[in-house]
Amino acid sequence: MESTAETSERTSQFLFEDEYCYVTEKGDVFRKEIDHLKAKKIGEAEEENIEEVLAELRSNFQNLQDELSSTGQLTEKEAAGWKLKLEEAKAIGDFSSLYEALDDLVQPEENGAGEETEDEPETDEKEEDISRDPVAYYKKLTNKAQDLAKSDDWNKVEKKLNKLSHQWSDGPEAEGEETKDKVRDLYYK
Repeated sequence: MESTAETSERTSQFLFEDEYCYVTEKGDVFRKEIDHLKAKKIGEAEEENIEEVLAELRSNFQNLQDELSSTGQLTEKEAAGWKLKLEEAKAIGDFSSLYEALDDLVQPEENGAGEETEDEPETDEKEEDISRDPVAYYKKLTNKAQDLAKSDDWNKVEKKLNKLSHQWSDGPEAEGEETKDKVRDLYYK
């Protein structure tokens, strides 16, 4: 019975290739480049044990995925540690989804530009007030967008700006000319 690696379509330069990795004719296993990670050699395999090596690398990925999913909110510093861990991982799988999950777990740093200050309450009541006051709601989104513009991690920025765009579209309606003007000014800020 032939293994999956043996039945896969073989290209001229690889013993095996799929969407996440490839094995060179010399037996070097490389993780493919994605937005967040450069291509990297993550192991070695002989033609006879390619399936075993790939299974172990997939298992390593699953372990990373399980560990990340059991993690709660992360600080920026903890997230940076995770990113380093993912870069160094000897694993194959959908790293894009792991980075997306990681971004979702990052808790914003307190007292940064556009973040809550000491004189602003950190309660649900504050969130209710913002959702009732269109100017405050849109000002908060504008501040977040300005903070994101300072980042050089464009993959993360793109996703978060897209999310902010949807929040803007779904936000409260501004009533009255003065309020509409203030919201319009925030939009073009």
